[in-house]
Amino acid sequence: MSVSLSYSTQTPVTDSVRTSILSAAQQANAQWDWWCESINFFDMPTSAGRLHGDTKLFLVGYSTNDGDFVEVDPEHDCIMAWRDAHHILSQLAEWSRQHSITWGLESEGGSLGFIRDGVIPEEVLAMLTQLMEAFGVSPDAPDIESRAQQILHQYANRNA
Repeated sequence: MSVSLSYSTQTPVTDSVRTSILSAAQQANAQWDWWCESINFFDMPTSAGRLHGDTKLFLVGYSTNDGDFVEVDPEHDCIMAWRDAHHILSQLAEWSRQHSITWGLESEGGSLGFIRDGVIPEEVLAMLTQLMEAFGVSPDAPDIESRAQQILHQYANRNA
C-alpha cells in the first residue's frame, strides 16, 4: 500500500503566509519522528500562488544499508500512518486557524474534504479511526503513543 495524503490551499496565499507556513513546516518536520515521509510542499505551475503538499503515509517495507529488505508488520504500518496523518491534519488545522485559509484534502485522487477555520472534517477523522479499528487498535487507547515509540525504535534503521 502506497497511500499518501495530499493537501493544498484552495486559494492563492500571500508571500508572507507562504513563507510563514513553509518555515513552520520545516520546523515541524525537524521536531517529529516521521514514519515514512514528512510534510512536503512543492510548486504546481498550473495553480500559481497556492500551496500544495503530499506525504506518503505507509512504509510497507524498506532496504537497509546492508542491502537487506525489512517488511513492516501491517498493524505497525497502520498505527504509524494514523499517527503521521493525525499530526499532519493537526498542523494544517493550526495553519488554517492562524492564516484564515482552507485546505483541500485528497488521498488516492479522491477528495476527503476541507479543513476550514481550523476544523478537521469529521469524515476524515472517522476514516482514520476505521483504519485503526480494522487492525483491532483503538486510536483512543491510552498507550497509543508509547506503542508508536516502540515501533519507531523497532524500525529505527528505516532512516539509516
